Amino acid sequence: MDAIFELLNTVIKITLGAGALFIAFSVVRSKKINSTKTDLQNLQARLSQLRLALKAKVKRKSNVLRTMIKTSIIEGDFFDTSTRSLLDVKFETSDDFQNYFDISRNIVSMIHVENGTTAEASSENNFMSNDFKTEMDIIRIIKEMMDLSAKINSRVEEHNRTSSQKLHKVDSLSFASSSEVHRVFKVDDSGVENSKAS
Repeated sequence: MDAIFELLNTVIKITLGAGALFIAFSVVRSKKINSTKTDLQNLQARLSQLRLALKAKVKRKSNVLRTMIKTSIIEGDFFDTSTRSLLDVKFETSDDFQNYFDISRNIVSMIHVENGTTAEASSENNFMSNDFKTEMDIIRIIKEMMDLSAKINSRVEEHNRTSSQKLHKVDSLSFASSSEVHRVFKVDDSGVENSKAS
C-alpha cells in the first residue's frame, strides 16, 4: 500500500513539475511574442513618421520645381498636373517610390525643354531639382525607409520561423530606381555610409 502511495506521490510531483515548466515556458514565449510585436509596432511607427517627413520634403520639391520653369504655369497644364501628382505619391509600396522617380525625371526633362537648356545625357541626377539640400534630405529619408523595411521583414521572418502566430511583412521597397539611392549612399569597406554628391 505504501508503494502505491509513493508511486502516486511521485506521479503527482512529476505532473505538477511538468505543469509548472509548461506554464513557465508559455509565459516566457508569450512575453517574447509580445516583445517582438511591440518592437515591430515601434519600427512601423517610425516608418510612418518617415513617410510624413518625406511627403513634406516632396511638397517643398514640388514648389521648387514650379519655380524652375521660366514660362508661366497654367492650371491643368503638364507642369501643374505633374508637380501636383508628386504630392499624391503615398510612399507605401515599391511602385509608389518608382512612380516618384519617374514623375521627377519627366518634370526635370520637360523643364530643360521648356527653358531651352540642355541636360547632360549622362547626368545621374536627372530626377533632382536645383534645391540640393531638399533632394539630399529626400534621398536620406528614402534610404532610411528602405533600411527600416528590410529590418522589419528580417524580424518578421525570424519570428515566423519560431512561432505559430505568423506576422505579415511590409513592402520590401525594392524598385528600379533604388540604384539612385544606393549611388548617393556608398558604403565603404569599413561599413560607414558616406554621402556621395555627384
